[in-house]
Amino acid sequence: MPASTRLLSAEYTRHLLSRVNYYFPPELPAEMIAEDPRTGFLNPKLWIPFEDLHDNLDKAGQVGQEVYGAGLAFGLLTIHYFRTLDESFLIYIDYPVQTVSSADGFLTLSVSGDQRLDCSLRIVPVKGKPLPAVHLESTREATVKSVKAELTEEGHQLFRLTGDCEIALSWPPSVKKGKPKSKSTQKRLVKDGQNSA
Repeated sequence: MPASTRLLSAEYTRHLLSRVNYYFPPELPAEMIAEDPRTGFLNPKLWIPFEDLHDNLDKAGQVGQEVYGAGLAFGLLTIHYFRTLDESFLIYIDYPVQTVSSADGFLTLSVSGDQRLDCSLRIVPVKGKPLPAVHLESTREATVKSVKAELTEEGHQLFRLTGDCEIALSWPPSVKKGKPKSKSTQKRLVKDGQNSA
């Protein structure tokens, strides 16, 4: 894929994540929504995206809602958030990833995009559990670089990366009482953005 296409698709995805909720009628003020659509059906209470949004004074939803877009939120969730096997924290990345593999205490991602632009990865706590010490290494063209995390106001660990790289995250694996995890469980793969937890 040409570098220009990788750059465009990755940046489009990154900026879509911060504004996509406004494609859904319940997130918009009533005065922005068409009362009587020209075509199609419109129910402002349904979480189904508008077929049309306008950058002028025209009201949204004049051609109804895109039923085929009803799964949009679920699709974005599965390709940008990853659960760890022990479900102690979430991993979020704002760039698309191509391949993912995981084991207890380890996750690798192949990040799309272009090296000239940055993206970010966050470690997000779940249910108030403390975050482990996460180590992240970024690899591009055989050059390995250790990336340090910043602590955000929300209590997330934030890693700043470049696009078009391979990243490996590691943390102390979970230790649970009772029988140990089987090797097959530890080697489960996460593919096409679907997590294995």
